[in-house]
Amino acid sequence: YSCSIFGIEPDEQEFEIIQQKLKEQNLPQENFKQEFGEKLSFDSNIFDVVHCFTVLEHVKNVKQCLEEMIRITKPGGLIYINTPNYSYPEERHYKIIFPTFLPKFLGKIYLFLRGKPTKFIDSINFLTEKNLNKILLVIPNIIFYRVYMPGKFFGHYPNQEIIIQKL
Repeated sequence: YSCSIFGIEPDEQEFEIIQQKLKEQNLPQENFKQEFGEKLSFDSNIFDVVHCFTVLEHVKNVKQCLEEMIRITKPGGLIYINTPNYSYPEERHYKIIFPTFLPKFLGKIYLFLRGKPTKFIDSINFLTEKNLNKILLVIPNIIFYRVYMPGKFFGHYPNQEIIIQKL
């Protein structure tokens, strides 16, 4: 598409896999960095588009990660975010119906009773539209739009798709 592609991955093993795939596709390996979304080493205002697909539910600090994405995006640039909507009663990583409104310790009991591993749940942020709106509404110099796809379930959509424009 005549564009440069950059990326990050904090996990060492997954980063090695990405490096191998880049090498196989003859893409520049140096454009991908092993780092966390909360502290990006990219310069400010350099990307036209930032794509964040099923990442925010795993970061330690959602607001800081969003601010970093906005920082590296050029004025007028766009950020596309797709993350599970945990108002929807499903946990996609486990592929089960899941009561995301429960405190995590009760969620662990639920997982244990279902015969599922429980440790992974500690790494998940149960992001809802309300959670993300609360963060996005206080970040200056952006406008954001929600994209709603078919699949509404009791007033909730299974995915959150958001487009942010940096002003």
